[in-house]
Amino acid sequence: MEMVTLGKTGITVHKNGFGALPIQRISIDDAVALARRAYEAGMTFFDTARFYTDSEEKLGAAFEGMREKVFISTKTMAKDVEGFWKDLETSLRTLKTDYIDIYMLHRDDLDTEVAVAVETFNAMHEEGSIGAFGASNWTHTRIEEANEYAYKHNLIPFSVSSPNFCLARQVEDPW
Repeated sequence: MEMVTLGKTGITVHKNGFGALPIQRISIDDAVALARRAYEAGMTFFDTARFYTDSEEKLGAAFEGMREKVFISTKTMAKDVEGFWKDLETSLRTLKTDYIDIYMLHRDDLDTEVAVAVETFNAMHEEGSIGAFGASNWTHTRIEEANEYAYKHNLIPFSVSSPNFCLARQVEDPW
């Protein structure tokens, strides 16, 4: 598989990543087997979200004891500082890890103040809970706004045939 580096984060992964939205529809045993098989086939980037019911729990079970071998991205739909921290704590617990490689605001939500999110994500980064932060499923206008606040990663839907296929785009690294 071809390797790519995500901007200036230092995260180098295989070009193909694992989107964990669909594993919420299968048993934990099947999800663990599927995620591990993807890893064995060379995938090291796994993307999930708090919104994907139990997919974080399933990835946590799949990579328990080998967390340092994979990169995990997850997302929050929180709208305020308290919600960001609560979702992060839940994600860390269910993913069975002490850090998230990339933490993103999920979906374009005009009620979420970008500057407040960036300030909170910077605090999370400084304490070591997250690496990069960014946005997922945002409009072009909101991505440009987020980039002004030094977001490091945008996950953009990109497919003619499937709205669930995403292409990751890395932006300038502020750290």
